[in-house]
Amino acid sequence: MTDPFDRARDEVDRDYEEGLIDGIEQRFPLREWGMGEDDVQATLRRFGVNVPNRTDCGRCYHQRIGEWFELWRDHNDIFADAIGDEDRHGHTYRSPGRDSWPVSLKELGATFAAGKVPTTSLTRMTRERMAAGGCRVCSM
Repeated sequence: MTDPFDRARDEVDRDYEEGLIDGIEQRFPLREWGMGEDDVQATLRRFGVNVPNRTDCGRCYHQRIGEWFELWRDHNDIFADAIGDEDRHGHTYRSPGRDSWPVSLKELGATFAAGKVPTTSLTRMTRERMAAGGCRVCSM
């Protein structure tokens, strides 16, 4: 099913489903106004709106090590709360074997606090954000 919130001018080739909700007329103002992702980002910048990276993805199990580092560095309260989730439920957000970093967020945070920084991942993420402006998973 097509995501009803993901409609922009630069996606005109996508096949949109009609009537996802019976009795509700669907409108996509940004698309109707001819705005694509670049236009929206430029408008936000023009009005001084700063949209932080990954505003709703702080606990996404698809995060890369650099994204976990940014969460730890920039939003330590959310990172600490996620550690509490892992402690309460006995499961981790990270999968074993994905990389050489600790799997549990508690151990991962301790590694970051000891000064280890995932520079390769951060560099790659910076390049991708400049090119795409979004989450690699949510944009699929």
